[in-house]
Amino acid sequence: MDEGTLIATAGSETTAWAMTITSYHLLRNPDVLAKLRVELESVMPNSTDVPSWTALEKLPYLGAVIKEGLRMAGGMLSRLPRVTDEDITYKVFTIPAGTAVAMTPHLVLINSDIFPNPRAFRPERWLENPGLERYMVAFGKGSRNCVGMHLAYAQLYTAVAVVHRRFTLELFETGEDDVRPSRDLFTAGVKVDSKGIRVRVLEAIR
Repeated sequence: MDEGTLIATAGSETTAWAMTITSYHLLRNPDVLAKLRVELESVMPNSTDVPSWTALEKLPYLGAVIKEGLRMAGGMLSRLPRVTDEDITYKVFTIPAGTAVAMTPHLVLINSDIFPNPRAFRPERWLENPGLERYMVAFGKGSRNCVGMHLAYAQLYTAVAVVHRRFTLELFETGEDDVRPSRDLFTAGVKVDSKGIRVRVLEAIR
């Protein structure tokens, strides 16, 4: 049961949510989408092309879009506990060995001291300040980092590139309350009566 739950939540739901949130913000920000499509055309001259992940991860703006999508998606909303086997000094505090310390990654990802105007979808922030990488905690950090991180990145790069190079979409009866994390369901949960993020497919780009 534990393994099944892990696959369903960490192995699929989290990545699917990040893809969905990234797409929502791309459709809400047509200037960002237009800039992304120009870059995608460099490795996808035909809309039906499916480049390798290694080719896609070399695209700087696509990478910035993926990171900003992950940041906005929220990561885990539940606190992730860690226990050290030795004392830790933090500022003026000493945390004894064996003490469980937990944090919510989402609160780091929307911290306005780190990410000014945190509710704005602005991929450029990752290009302007490479130092932000240390605060990308959507997958955790250190030895307890998500083991599926690279698979998730491969899925995100490929899905976002293919969908937004191949199709013209528009949002349908979807607003900010349908995407902003407001409930802890281990992963991010939105308002109870949300119908989800819905789109119309306007055309397939040739």
